[in-house]
Amino acid sequence: MAVKQAEIVHMSYSEQIAGVIEEDILNGVYKPGQRITETELSSRFKVSRSPLREALQKLEYQGFLEKEPYKGYRVIQPTYKDVIDTFIVRANLESLAVHIAVEEQDPEVLEQLVTLHEQMKEAATNRDRELYYKLNWQFHKVFHDGCKNKRLQSLLDNFSKQTERFRKEYFKTQGQMERSLTSHATLISLFKENKAEAAGEYRKETLLLNAKRLADKIST
Repeated sequence: MAVKQAEIVHMSYSEQIAGVIEEDILNGVYKPGQRITETELSSRFKVSRSPLREALQKLEYQGFLEKEPYKGYRVIQPTYKDVIDTFIVRANLESLAVHIAVEEQDPEVLEQLVTLHEQMKEAATNRDRELYYKLNWQFHKVFHDGCKNKRLQSLLDNFSKQTERFRKEYFKTQGQMERSLTSHATLISLFKENKAEAAGEYRKETLLLNAKRLADKIST
């Protein structure tokens, strides 16, 4: 996949540069283990080294890059432990968000979940993994937004991005879309029954199970 040329305008240079690089990492433009140099980025974004360094430091803090002495930055190549550790945090955060969202019993949240679930069933029938992946992200984002807790949403946004960058490949494994649909149907049922604690625990267990499968896949 070719790297797009980009010119930064208006917003903070470092923030917008970090956003573009993050998107590239999530979309697989930059591969795990690939080195990213300031020289390359300076040419691409047409900016000085200062905002580039700020952007790279931000991405290092968020867990997308790691700094190598005398070599610069490279995209993190997740290990088995990296995957498990990141999913443990996400699973507990998302469990809390699901619990709160179900307790809220907002009918608009339920309507969105049901609509997305129907769209995902159609995508699975058509074997459209790319569409299914996008709809799956939206489905769980409904729970994130439905908890109506901005601090929790901010934490979830970062950890979800860190896990989604390698989960995309996971959806290509046989039977994963079907397992995902079953999980979503269970969450919707628990929402309708107003079983907040059960819904939160179910989501945590599902994520931790997925983490084990994904970590096994990455480490082989």
